[in-house]
Amino acid sequence: MEEINATIDYAVRSDLAQAYFFNVVPQPGTPLYDLAMQENAAALEAQTLQEYNANRTWYAAAHGVDMRKVIKRAYFRFYFLAPRRWPRLFKMMPWRNFAEEFL
Repeated sequence: MEEINATIDYAVRSDLAQAYFFNVVPQPGTPLYDLAMQENAAALEAQTLQEYNANRTWYAAAHGVDMRKVIKRAYFRFYFLAPRRWPRLFKMMPWRNFAEEFL
């Protein structure tokens, strides 16, 4: 969670107008996959390798963290608690896309 929160904090402090937050999906043949296998192989076996927006993720299964809540909180902090971004965001994003982002 420390690294996840550090990544969210970095995005919130940045000058970016947009950010997207996804679940980490360890892929076979990568160092992250090897680490995930060591940490909790059973949770990794249950992970869908193609689903970055899955409700049931490896990290959630391995560590008991509700990643949906973490991601929702990240979006809230990034977009709603940083009004300095709003003017650039409204200029560059069509309203339809903006609405879809928060459904």
